[in-house]
Amino acid sequence: MRISKLILLTLMIFSLFSCELEKEIDTHIGKWIMTQEVYHSYVDGELEESFTVNYDPSSDDYFSATIVELTDSKLNIYSNDSGIDYDIVEMDYTIEDSSLVTIQEYEEGGHTITEEETLEYEIVDDTFTLYMLWEEDDYRETIVLTMEAYNGPMPPTSWVTPLSSDSYEDDDDMASARFVTTALAHEIHTINQGDIDWFKFDANLNTNYMIKVSSVMDNVLYLYDSDGNNLFIDDDNDYGLDIDNVESVIVWKCSTVGTYYFAVCGYDYSSDPDNHAEGYYDISLSLTTMNPPAKKLNKKTKRSKNYPFLK
Repeated sequence: MRISKLILLTLMIFSLFSCELEKEIDTHIGKWIMTQEVYHSYVDGELEESFTVNYDPSSDDYFSATIVELTDSKLNIYSNDSGIDYDIVEMDYTIEDSSLVTIQEYEEGGHTITEEETLEYEIVDDTFTLYMLWEEDDYRETIVLTMEAYNGPMPPTSWVTPLSSDSYEDDDDMASARFVTTALAHEIHTINQGDIDWFKFDANLNTNYMIKVSSVMDNVLYLYDSDGNNLFIDDDNDYGLDIDNVESVIVWKCSTVGTYYFAVCGYDYSSDPDNHAEGYYDISLSLTTMNPPAKKLNKKTKRSKNYPFLK
């Protein structure tokens, strides 16, 4: 009788432990929206590039959101950055201790290639964090992705609704550029298909200016002189300036007094004006003590092959 009770108690404990283990493993199942990316890259142990990008869905009603769906065995990544179409990346995955191992197959040169990516993860309350590390020779890259539980419709309504023009139109060419001053800050604009937004400002001699586009929309920023000569182009903070939550940024020193122009468009606008990235962006123009960068970074990054990150 005592043995039977002992066996029964053991089975009950094992059952409870199994249920708790299953619950712990299943906590990742569901939909998650990416809200932050923290990125660092190193060459020979020296920091080469660092940035933090935050995403607040209230700024664009989920238009630029990246949503991750995890089922028992599938990891699906949904993202939208152009029109009413959205992208889906699908892959298998397994859980190994505190690691999530993604498995993706694709055809290349008549052969089936299988790639595995190991991501450490943790879940605290409604926050799901993924830790990624990639190393090759003297290069090292770390990415921390923070996601929050998502309970909205799939796809979000804004993904299937054409994006409307903002109230600042018509500002689609240099002649109709909108005059702004260094007081310009946190002004929300939209870029939709066929759209490019132009601005102009008066610059003083030997003064440093910062033009900043804060956005998760993939955009390109151009700076021109009064004769229409292009002075700078930036896409994805190519110069690696130490500024968080920025998509494109130009720091420039005026050498000739006059009126200057800058323009913002969706990525791929120059090659295909009717099919490019679109979305919302926050623009600012300010004076800065930061010196203009000397050269672009030689970026080596594994980002974006399988995972559409915030930037």
